[in-house]
Amino acid sequence: MAEVSFITNPQKEDIIMENEKSIALHFPKAVKAGHFIVACKSQVRFIEDIPPDEMVAVSMMLQEVCKRVGKILNCERFYIASVGDFDHHFHFHAIPKFQDEPNMGKFIFSNEGWVGLIDTSNIDETKKLINLKFDDK
Repeated sequence: MAEVSFITNPQKEDIIMENEKSIALHFPKAVKAGHFIVACKSQVRFIEDIPPDEMVAVSMMLQEVCKRVGKILNCERFYIASVGDFDHHFHFHAIPKFQDEPNMGKFIFSNEGWVGLIDTSNIDETKKLINLKFDDK
């Protein structure tokens, strides 16, 4: 039986894009404005368990949503991560990197950490902006 989560039972306003095999959602615990996830619709926990056709669908959606959100937010790029410590449904996180922000790599791969250094304001406003620009939900 599938575990009920924000991925399997999303709120309409959190859906950025979806198709038969994958879904892009605003992350409910966003670390900053523009943070979203892309998940496979199958209830699998690990990347190695995703059927190949669904992995292709997730990857293609991740790329498309990054391109479109990147244009909407005018960000430099996205950091992509998959953690899986809390939500046992495989998904990628996409976290935008803006021009005036420090690079995240040194914070992830050192003891300094990055919590508190990233602006977390405007998360809700950014969510609404992205939804307005995705008219093909």
